[in-house]
Amino acid sequence: MSSPLLKGPPRKPLVIKLSFIELPLRKLLLWGTRGLPSYSKSWPWPGLPVGSAVIVAALSSFLVGLPVWLPALSNDPVAFMEVCRAAVEPCQRELNVPVGEQAALDLFISGSAPDHRDQPLNLVAWETHFNLAGDGELRLVTQSRAGQSIGQSKVGLPVRERGHSRYALEGLVRLEEETPGPDADYYTVQNRFNEETGQLDYAVALLGSRKPQPLASSGSSRDRWLIGRIVFFGQSPGSIQVSPNTEASLPFQAISLSESGEKLPIALSAGSPLATVRVGHPDGTLDLEGQVAGSSSMELVVTFWNPDVVPKWRQGSDEPVATFREIVSDQNGRFRIADIPSTILPPARYDVRVKARHTLGNLTSRVTVPASNPGLAASRTLAVEWDSLRYGDVDDNHVVDDTDVEALKTSFGRRAGESRFNSQADFNFDQVVDGQDFSLLAQNYLSRSQ
Repeated sequence: MSSPLLKGPPRKPLVIKLSFIELPLRKLLLWGTRGLPSYSKSWPWPGLPVGSAVIVAALSSFLVGLPVWLPALSNDPVAFMEVCRAAVEPCQRELNVPVGEQAALDLFISGSAPDHRDQPLNLVAWETHFNLAGDGELRLVTQSRAGQSIGQSKVGLPVRERGHSRYALEGLVRLEEETPGPDADYYTVQNRFNEETGQLDYAVALLGSRKPQPLASSGSSRDRWLIGRIVFFGQSPGSIQVSPNTEASLPFQAISLSESGEKLPIALSAGSPLATVRVGHPDGTLDLEGQVAGSSSMELVVTFWNPDVVPKWRQGSDEPVATFREIVSDQNGRFRIADIPSTILPPARYDVRVKARHTLGNLTSRVTVPASNPGLAASRTLAVEWDSLRYGDVDDNHVVDDTDVEALKTSFGRRAGESRFNSQADFNFDQVVDGQDFSLLAQNYLSRSQ
């Protein structure tokens, strides 16, 4: 399979001079001769003491393994292709989907420079080739851009492009006769799925002079780029694996931009399978049934924490055990998170926090997550309730302070569509920032997330 996007100069081989171990090696071999016999017939290396031979064998194994870890000593970034359940952290690579229900997988490129200091990935292009195969069946939910077609049919895009608004590609497809304009920031080279073979090809080039930023982050030492999402329905029972397409010479590759502006081709590492989707086979995983008191329909973030930790917004350094984003509650504040395996949320007691956009987070303490029971015909249910969410956190930093007051004042009296209207300050979602929003903020002034 040809590579339509990523081409670059071949990398220079990494040359390692081993003279720095020559003197210690001599001393080590001499040490191995003390008090040990030599053999001339049965021993494969006549005249070489047994102790020295053991040392040589160990060093040989060490040197054979050098190619595995020596690339990490170079200045080239090390990057990986990941496929995870959408909006869940840490990465959930196995998920269960009932027949007829919808689920989604997020595509990530993650990595950093080996020294984890000053060379993060700075992606400007990527090319991916997947294969979806197994004894089950998924129906990909493709999307079309209005007015865009090839021939007489609309373009069906299997990968929904994600990320920062400037780099969310909105389904742009580069046709052979099209050339990006001088002011273009991006174009999609490939975004197609072959239902018969299960082959999914997705490649993107970002243009423009400004450098892109990571689309998502996972800690200080490893950037994660959320490059797309696959949405699907479970069609028939069975198991489907998402794997690298072995017909491609390089299934996953990318281009990173160095600080000096040099384009660095990168072959992305990946496991196989990258993800497994089981359709119609519940496996005793956990379902969370949640309710936020006095709440209406809103998008929530639910996090599970070990008890007594100190999160970053309270000057701590602790991170949640698991995070579930893009959870939408109904008009009564109820929501459901299905298919939570013990690999993501081990059995234990947790503090469970819920937060919405421009609200402070609320906490329910010491919630017990029971052990999983694989093989059950149905999932287990855990019910959790929270008090009403408190509004006023315009900048979502877990505290209502003077910064939030100033942001509301700047947008006060403005309606949706007008300049300086800030939807983050519209706490009651009535499309205008007014006295009602100021009252909600004032009630929680100087309050923090629990």
